[in-house]
Amino acid sequence: MKVEIIVCDVCQAPGREARTYAVTQGTRTAARDLCARHAAPLEALLEGGETKPTRPATRPRAGRITVTSLDEIEARKTKA
Repeated sequence: MKVEIIVCDVCQAPGREARTYAVTQGTRTAARDLCARHAAPLEALLEGGETKPTRPATRPRAGRITVTSLDEIEARKTKA
């Protein structure tokens, strides 16, 4: 006897039911087995709902830093 268990490709939890989802773009197709938690964005699309795309977190960029020596500061004081 052979028993086959399909687990989620993301979390690989054997206790969760997993379904096979296929995404097609043009001539390419990708298939994944996903549990309900990891398939939620695909299910939302299938139900016609909107999903929010997530963007990777970015660090705020600092502006240009100007380095001024003490001599330059003193020279500016005398000019003013």
